[in-house]
Amino acid sequence: MTLRHALLAGLVASALLAVTGPAAAEDWPIVGARARAMGGAGVANDVSPFWNPAALALKPEKDEKGKDKDKPSRLSLQAYGLSIEATWEMAAVGDIIRDIDNIADFFFTNDFQAIQGRLNAGTATAADIRTAIGLVKQIHDLDKEGEGLYAYTGGEGAVMVSMPWFSFGLFYRGFGIAGVDPVVDWSFLSNSAFADGGFAEVFNTTGTTNSPATPDGTTFSSELQTQAGLPAVQANELAFQAEQAGVPLNDPAFRAALVAIAQATVTAGGGSTELDTLYWNQSGFDLRGLIVKEAGISIARYHEFFGLHASLGVNLKYIEAVTFQNRIALARIQDGEMTLDKILDDFNRRRDVSGTFGVDAGFLLRPLPGLSFGITGRNLNRPVFAWEGPRSYYLPRQFRAGASFNLGAITIAADGDLYPVPSRALQDYKSQIIGAGIELNPAAKDEIGAALRLGAYQNVAIETEEIVYTAGIAIWFGPLRIEAAAASTKATYDVENPDQQFDSNPDEGWFEDEYPERWGLSATVSLKFGF
Repeated sequence: MTLRHALLAGLVASALLAVTGPAAAEDWPIVGARARAMGGAGVANDVSPFWNPAALALKPEKDEKGKDKDKPSRLSLQAYGLSIEATWEMAAVGDIIRDIDNIADFFFTNDFQAIQGRLNAGTATAADIRTAIGLVKQIHDLDKEGEGLYAYTGGEGAVMVSMPWFSFGLFYRGFGIAGVDPVVDWSFLSNSAFADGGFAEVFNTTGTTNSPATPDGTTFSSELQTQAGLPAVQANELAFQAEQAGVPLNDPAFRAALVAIAQATVTAGGGSTELDTLYWNQSGFDLRGLIVKEAGISIARYHEFFGLHASLGVNLKYIEAVTFQNRIALARIQDGEMTLDKILDDFNRRRDVSGTFGVDAGFLLRPLPGLSFGITGRNLNRPVFAWEGPRSYYLPRQFRAGASFNLGAITIAADGDLYPVPSRALQDYKSQIIGAGIELNPAAKDEIGAALRLGAYQNVAIETEEIVYTAGIAIWFGPLRIEAAAASTKATYDVENPDQQFDSNPDEGWFEDEYPERWGLSATVSLKFGF
């Protein structure tokens, strides 16, 4: 693994540190292998109290002999069961992985701390000045809204009992969600300088004899003179070095960042300190997230009226949450502080722990044989937790609806969030997942069998997010059921070559230079007995 891959792995590990289960309040977590494989369709298609507590009590259909048609996948009115679910998913929103890769390449191929020392001492070369300008370019590239790494992981353990008059379940869930959000601290940069001794030190060894050769360079020189107060010879030299560095001088926002740093350098006039220089700015990555532990009881009641089968259920739960926020500045990356031990240490020092109660509710209706409609509302009381970040970290109310049609050997299901939900872990990110899937289950009535599942889902709240394709399998031996599922976007993008969809180097594969936009895994092990 190269050093730049080590940085990327460190940030991904940061997003998942100490995460022990699914988190609510962001994406609706796809918990369980059946729901994952069928495109996230679980509200009307899964017996888990996570998806719909009302599913615990819905009376299964009977075949001509009075036996449960769907016994391998559903609880009967008089049944009990145990299930353990695990899930994981990561999304790379925008060009974040490419930006991280570029920054890693930049920092691990240039000793910028040493370069900053030469700038301060007046011994910098022209190459050093161009590298400093390149650092501003790297910081500028981070300034994109709604971009970042977004990950959640989690699991659920549940014991369910179904009786003629009502059904109940006991559950424990652990959820974790984290975002790695690029952040640009332009306010800090405007008060920092290229060097602590002013431009007399910056150009001490390179001189001021060059002039820009392009219209954009000439414009930049003019701005340096009128806005930053540089003499013409220094402005021309800085514009020339920027041209040689290959930075986008045609971008007004980028020129404004360079002008602000130049103005601070002029204003300092040799009176700034090393900590006020460009190298020590606080741009980098914000790690934010939430770890949730939920324990509670599910209660459901079955009703039959006018030939319609319906059930209503609630989850009553106690929620303990750990919220965290931490800045990983670029200077810390250069200093070698980007280690998992350091990140974990910061996490332990900068976290808030609090607890409260939450309520979920669900409704399930079967108007026709094989046809089910469901709706679930999670965190109806909008639990709020302590957090040192801006605003409050709360679990917003989430509503999801779904339908399922069971044709015996084939089940078709679809689910969708009713409206977008904003993220606290990743700024400017919203989630509204819609998906559907199909299950082929020819051995549904057998004591030993297998099922194949396919599906797809998409976050429709973000226009640039691609469709995620899903697949999974289930096998069972009597009451024991083992299920697994995976999900990924179809295309990957090349980190090194943004114009190429796939890497031309056959020795490099996934997670070397190519990354899917979103991917995930789920597994379920369960024991279900019916009388």
